[in-house]
Amino acid sequence: MDKERIEGAIIEEPEQAPASSWVLVSQFFIVPVAIIALCVGIFILFGLITGESRNARDYIEEVKAGKGSRRWQAAFELSKYLNYRDNTKTDSRLTRDIIYALRNAKDDDPRVRQYLALALGKLHDSAAVEPLIESLGDSDPNTRLYSVWALGELGDARALEPLIKMGEDTDPQIRKTVAYSLGMIGDRRAAPHLRAEVNDRSEDVRWNAALALARMRDASGLEVIHQMLDRKYLESLPELKGHQISEAMINAASAVTILQDASARPLLEELRRNDKDLKVRAAAIDALKKIP
Repeated sequence: MDKERIEGAIIEEPEQAPASSWVLVSQFFIVPVAIIALCVGIFILFGLITGESRNARDYIEEVKAGKGSRRWQAAFELSKYLNYRDNTKTDSRLTRDIIYALRNAKDDDPRVRQYLALALGKLHDSAAVEPLIESLGDSDPNTRLYSVWALGELGDARALEPLIKMGEDTDPQIRKTVAYSLGMIGDRRAAPHLRAEVNDRSEDVRWNAALALARMRDASGLEVIHQMLDRKYLESLPELKGHQISEAMINAASAVTILQDASARPLLEELRRNDKDLKVRAAAIDALKKIP
């Protein structure tokens, strides 16, 4: 299917997301704070800014040979380095080395496994699918969470059933990230699970499920998406800040565009005329041009 995007900025991340990503905002949406903010906090604390003198090979070798805290710091640096590297070409050797390090870090500081899982997601190499599926059973909850996210980045349907099973987790952070990853994979076999998640007790899980369905051109979450176009409703939620509200609305406008939802026109017209955020107005105008 076509790779339409419901796109926004992850505000905790220091650089813009890649153009190919389908991402949402902040902890209330797809990628939990644990995946982004923790990385940034460590990045600032230790000043681990990637230098031209070091490359991915240096970092993975340090993960394998380093001692103590230096191992997880090297894994973190590797993950950050891969944010800046052109990952359109598969580096099979690097993938194999990261997989080896991940599988041999079971008794290590869990941060080693967390950052290696993130690194595998950024490489976009299908060879990482099986080891990441294995990591869904990791004893560390953040490693499981990061592995769910990474499988979404890989977009491989082999992860479909394991992710759906993870979607039954009691942790809403896991459930909402599963919804994100299923949307990234885009396999319609995930639709029944996502339709159930539209009724999840956690609001942000519902929103993510509805948006994932929209990416599959499934309108089952349309009522939820319409809620996301209602600024008054969003402002009644104490969890959300102003910029998070705006990003939610922009993503919802993209969703109704994909769904060609003519019933959203009155909501979009109201936003076009009166919303206080110019970016939201622009998103509404763009959507109105594209839907019937």
